[in-house]
Amino acid sequence: GKNLGTVLVIHENRGLVGHIKDVARHFAKEGFAAIAVDCMSRIGGSDKWNGSDEATKEIQKVNGGMVAEDLTSAVAFMKKQNYVNGKVGVVGCGLMGHGIAQICAQNGWDVVVREIDQGQLDKGMAKIDKQQLRGLTITRVDPWTVLRLSFLLSIATAIITVVALLLLWSMLAAAGGRPSGGRRIWLRI
Repeated sequence: GKNLGTVLVIHENRGLVGHIKDVARHFAKEGFAAIAVDCMSRIGGSDKWNGSDEATKEIQKVNGGMVAEDLTSAVAFMKKQNYVNGKVGVVGCGLMGHGIAQICAQNGWDVVVREIDQGQLDKGMAKIDKQQLRGLTITRVDPWTVLRLSFLLSIATAIITVVALLLLWSMLAAAGGRPSGGRRIWLRI
């Protein structure tokens, strides 16, 4: 189909194991453009360790720059596809997921982060919030803020309208006084 949302499925510290591949396939079957990048590919790939405890040690050789390059490339690849809509969901907000969500947001994608573990989600979002100083702004908007802002914008619009009408009236008065038959002039305009 066309106009699919992209889902980046982030693997855990054991690598791109069968379960993570199944999660990506599940999203694809549900109508998303799913992609799961093997972030261990630069050190031999996840298959080399097959999800073992050794994989959790080896993944420490993968630095943030490597992951950022690989995932930026994946996002760029997905952006070029004619079947995606520019929206991205990141599944997993653990050690790597929060950074990936940030990379996607910095590349102009609308990002939604999902994580089944609320504690992991909170920690990941806290790490993203810390990065605000580095160019990513994450805003949480509550309904009262929207209501207050809408009210203030309404007042500002009313003031601008009144001032514009007073200026127009002053200009007409300066051009020759109050025009006679003003109603006919306004009807013609």
